[in-house]
Amino acid sequence: MFFYKRIVLTGGDPGGIGPEVIFKAMKMSNTKTPIALIVTQEIINHPLINPFLKWCTVVKDLSTLAEINTKEPVIIALEEKDKMNVGKPSKENGKLSIKFLTSALEGLKSGLFCALVTGPISKTSWHLAEIIQTGHTSFLKDATKSAHVSMAFYSQYFKTILSTIHVPLSKVPTLLNETLLNQTLKHAIDYAHLLKIENPRFALAGLNPHAGENGLFGTEEETLLKPFVEKNNHVALEGPISPDTLYHRAIQKEWDIVISLYHDQALMPLKAVDFDHAVNITIGLPFIRTSPDHGTAFEKAYQGISSPYSTIAALELADQLCTN
Repeated sequence: MFFYKRIVLTGGDPGGIGPEVIFKAMKMSNTKTPIALIVTQEIINHPLINPFLKWCTVVKDLSTLAEINTKEPVIIALEEKDKMNVGKPSKENGKLSIKFLTSALEGLKSGLFCALVTGPISKTSWHLAEIIQTGHTSFLKDATKSAHVSMAFYSQYFKTILSTIHVPLSKVPTLLNETLLNQTLKHAIDYAHLLKIENPRFALAGLNPHAGENGLFGTEEETLLKPFVEKNNHVALEGPISPDTLYHRAIQKEWDIVISLYHDQALMPLKAVDFDHAVNITIGLPFIRTSPDHGTAFEKAYQGISSPYSTIAALELADQLCTN
């Protein structure tokens, strides 16, 4: 029987702004690929959300999805005993957000979906629900048994990929080594291919101020980063470059992708220049996964005031990558 493969969205933490911005994004986005969303019946009953349903088809589980051969959006409204806690993290919210994610993975494995767009989750809710992973990236890595994944970011201004993710800043120097950098460079190349960038140019960020200033402000550039770049002279890779100028130069399009060494090194400039439209993408999974580049914003939940533009960007990038 013919059916449309869809991009699947997950509601994220149901107590945050995820459901609101996702429903807005589904209505406002311009995608060629049909869409499915996994949430709960409780969410779609909310008076802020319910008006969106008039242009969607609602089903109760994945098993009936393949029977729908129209391109209209489909809402998979799960009946769950756990109830959401609006405006705050909770154990119940954590359990529900994981249920959305595991249902999406089931559909990806069975071929119902071609890409995953995840709503923002609360790491506190996950902790309260006794989920050991620190976020979507590590959870999806473990769930798919992927050997290595990288967190990357896409914006109209610059694109970057991270060497380390959610770790204390004090641990970053001890985690950086040639093996990790080689894997990150490989994923940077994969990222460029996914975006159909021909002859990609890469820049490697320095770790220390002024990229160490020849060892005056740190030795990692001399002992690790410069030798790494020299060994990879078959790739258009420059660095290490002082982080205080690197991202400005990347915005001027000197390079296609920046290899950043830690989370905030990349995210501070990215959010400063493109907070409402930046997209998180995971490289190394057996499917496309994107997400908006913002959190749950519990204080704004279900008030009708949250911007959907980062979620629109995540959905449209997933659509573009499915086409690619």
